[in-house]
Amino acid sequence: SWERMLEVATTTDQNPFLPYFQEQVLPRIAAEAPDLLGLSVTYMSQWLPALTLAHLVRKTHPSMRIVMGGSFPASVQEDVVAMPTAVGAVDGIIFGDGEEPLSRYLQAMAGEIGFEAVPGLLRADGDHY
Repeated sequence: SWERMLEVATTTDQNPFLPYFQEQVLPRIAAEAPDLLGLSVTYMSQWLPALTLAHLVRKTHPSMRIVMGGSFPASVQEDVVAMPTAVGAVDGIIFGDGEEPLSRYLQAMAGEIGFEAVPGLLRADGDHY
């Protein structure tokens, strides 16, 4: 269930990725201070680490934009569309090839175009995507 996925993604005793991300990855992200973090999820086995990192970044850097994409979310698009934003913790999910959408997402962040012009983008909208 989505509730169980959220629990595992955010609970240290159930998630082996949390300590590593907290000790190794978050300090690197803080040092770089990017405006946007992109997470590519190619395989199902990367889903939990991606959600874990998204939650940690959302908690420690609430103004940082986070987008997710890759072949795995695209392969389970119907499920991802039903995912509550509390579980995903990302601002958007890009379906399909990501190079052009990511470039356009950056343009939208800069106010050059609207987010609706980003191809394949599913944006967070309240409690769901």
